[in-house]
Amino acid sequence: MSIFAGARKCDLKILAEELGETVNDSHKLKDLKKIILASKEYDEESAKEWMNTIINERKERDEFAERRRQDEIQIAEQKSQEEIADRRRQDEIQMAERKRKEEQEIEIELRKLEYEERKRKNEMEFELQKICLGAKDQIKLKVSQEVKDHFINDSCKLNSPDDLVEKLDDYDTSRSTFRSKQPRKEWHYDKQTFFKDDSAFTTNGKKKLYGITQNERGEPKCFHCSNFGHIARNCSLPN
Repeated sequence: MSIFAGARKCDLKILAEELGETVNDSHKLKDLKKIILASKEYDEESAKEWMNTIINERKERDEFAERRRQDEIQIAEQKSQEEIADRRRQDEIQMAERKRKEEQEIEIELRKLEYEERKRKNEMEFELQKICLGAKDQIKLKVSQEVKDHFINDSCKLNSPDDLVEKLDDYDTSRSTFRSKQPRKEWHYDKQTFFKDDSAFTTNGKKKLYGITQNERGEPKCFHCSNFGHIARNCSLPN
């Protein structure tokens, strides 16, 4: 019959109860239909209106339940996405923190290396200054002013001890070359100029030549008779 079109078991159960019949979940669909048609309160038009109302209310409940279910699903999905996003943000924060710490550690290590490098460089410069000063004091005692200006005054501008050694080697080479090019002076014995105005050999107006005393006229003194004019081996006095 058209009254039951689109009706479910739950709809027929409600209609039977509205007609004053006692039913339960054990009744089947065909049993519920027989109970409704056999009810003393049954009226086709009234039953049809009731049935439509029951079906519409049930559909509304189903639609509401479906919307609620969809909302719950959407809320659950949104919550899940938020949790995923939150975990991702936490992971990004942790990664950024680890990266920051690693960069700080690297920066600290670089600063340590830079400090050690500066310290080593300062120590080398200090030692180089000591070498420069020591070499300067020693060499300035032995070289001419021109060589000092050329070699010594530039020594403390060198960058390393090896540069100083190379500079000193250049100086030794230059000094050897300079000496080898100097002409040798010839020495000639001149009796007149050798003794002239030579106070080193003069004592009380008398001159000495290799241990022999002479007077102003250049006459030798005899150590045997103390007379001038001859030496001891030519003396006429007996020994």
